[in-house]
Amino acid sequence: MDFASTGESRDQLLEAAPVQEKHAVEQVGAGQGVVYWRYPKGESTATPFAKTVAKARFKATTTNRNLNTLRKLLTA
Repeated sequence: MDFASTGESRDQLLEAAPVQEKHAVEQVGAGQGVVYWRYPKGESTATPFAKTVAKARFKATTTNRNLNTLRKLLTA
């Protein structure tokens, strides 16, 4: 999951995301203040969307967290 500091930065990230094929190995979707991103285990830095998120223009406004970390944050 990618969390964006503003709705505008979330929208910019989604607009910059590569177009998804019907049977793509990763899935990207919009949520309220978040971008949901599902990718194969061990591929979090190798997918097309991973390369988009890693761009310098998104570093100041986004952060990635996996589902296990999110669960820990919510129960803390």
